[in-house]
Amino acid sequence: MDSGRANNQHDAEATGEAEVSHGLPATASICKEGEYWTVSFAGSTLRLRDSKGLAYLAQLVRYPEHSLHALDLVTAGNSLEE
Repeated sequence: MDSGRANNQHDAEATGEAEVSHGLPATASICKEGEYWTVSFAGSTLRLRDSKGLAYLAQLVRYPEHSLHALDLVTAGNSLEE
């Protein structure tokens, strides 16, 4: 067990809905667990090593109804790192 993680809690989590090609809504989720992100969408799940791009993706999934400028994503990502 990784002693740097308390009780296996998620560091960050985001969920949202998106429309996939067949027209039905699908739920997307992305959650950070230590140095990895778990990304789920349309029945598929991936575990990926932490990166800035995944933090940006988490912001987009968290607020699917909002248009976010790239600079807003970078600013939000920088504040999460501090």
